[in-house]
Amino acid sequence: QQATLLDVSAPDVGAQRAAPLQVDWPKALKDRATAVRTVLAGFGGPVSVAEVAGGFNGRSTPKRLQEVGEILEMLAELGQIVENEGKFAV
Repeated sequence: QQATLLDVSAPDVGAQRAAPLQVDWPKALKDRATAVRTVLAGFGGPVSVAEVAGGFNGRSTPKRLQEVGEILEMLAELGQIVENEGKFAV
């Protein structure tokens, strides 16, 4: 029998994955938290704040990046998601 090897090489650290879905940026904070978690879950693995912010329709402005980052940090503190070295995952 021939063994199949899996590619376990490290992904390109500088590469940014496209969000698997695009959603609108909600107005209410509670809706934003839900939307951020939904977008994050769509990636299926650890991603950066910028990658999560890219999952929302419209431009990723500095304000949007800051808000997404704050929501991700809040969700991590609440135990809803995990954070490791600046990457977040469900």
